[in-house]
Amino acid sequence: MSVTATVEIVVFLVGLAVVVYVVQAAIRTVILARAARVPLSAAAFGLVVVTFRWLAGHRKTYERQDRLLALIAPIGMLMIPIVWLL
Repeated sequence: MSVTATVEIVVFLVGLAVVVYVVQAAIRTVILARAARVPLSAAAFGLVVVTFRWLAGHRKTYERQDRLLALIAPIGMLMIPIVWLL
């Protein structure tokens, strides 16, 4: 077996592992929403939370902070499927 064939097999197996992990994460997030913590989904949502809290810290009034922080959940829920697709 040539080196090229070996590399192709390794790349295929790594790609397959990534696909299986993402599908598993999607299933666990959607079906077992509160029963399991899925690192991929938690990381995507956590990035949204950190970003929005940082942005809210630069707002001068509580109302502006609250208006911005109210978007965390909807934006976070939209980000999770986008991360799965990437």
